[in-house]
Amino acid sequence: THRWRAPAPRMATAARAPELPSPSDASSRPLAILFAAKYSLGVVRVVFISPPREVPQRADFPPSGLAYLSSTLRAAGVDSQVVDAAALTWRQLSDVVKRANPDIVGISCWTLERAQAFATARVVKEVLPTAKIILGGHHATAFPRHMFLRARADAVVLGEGEDTMVELVQAMAQKDDIGKVAGIAHSRDGVTKRTAPRSFIKDLDSIPVPD
Repeated sequence: THRWRAPAPRMATAARAPELPSPSDASSRPLAILFAAKYSLGVVRVVFISPPREVPQRADFPPSGLAYLSSTLRAAGVDSQVVDAAALTWRQLSDVVKRANPDIVGISCWTLERAQAFATARVVKEVLPTAKIILGGHHATAFPRHMFLRARADAVVLGEGEDTMVELVQAMAQKDDIGKVAGIAHSRDGVTKRTAPRSFIKDLDSIPVPD
């Protein structure tokens, strides 16, 4: 009889860090790595990051969820871009964050890759200590307190993030009380607090399509 043998896994090699396009050079951006925009709300700049994998791999599947969040912010006049760091090393990610120089960083956090999300937050804080960090995703929604303890998050988006991110970014940019923004968790004096829940978006076609 023939015994089936699984093929040996191929080790992915780390890719070069993506070059961030200037606002006037959006056509040169690498699609699977970065979705960029040319809009601004005052001087605030937002970067969404899909964290590096434990073993760097090709960026074959762009983070569509983050792309929709970014497109929603752009429609609201916010300078927003998305970095897919699947193929990046931590040093490369650090270089990308430093060049982008965002005021606010959004990080997706899934249960199986929560350690990568926490490490991404640490990289951001090391490079840009004053940048605001927002986490979202299934794990962040289920365990928001962990985001404040492990990722030093400034806020956690609970559930759908399109409408919430617009209000949260505007509140942060204007230095308003984020506790008034529905659909988030925030921490005050070491206590995690949830704001009023936000209703689901009824008309999904109203969400701007990523470019």
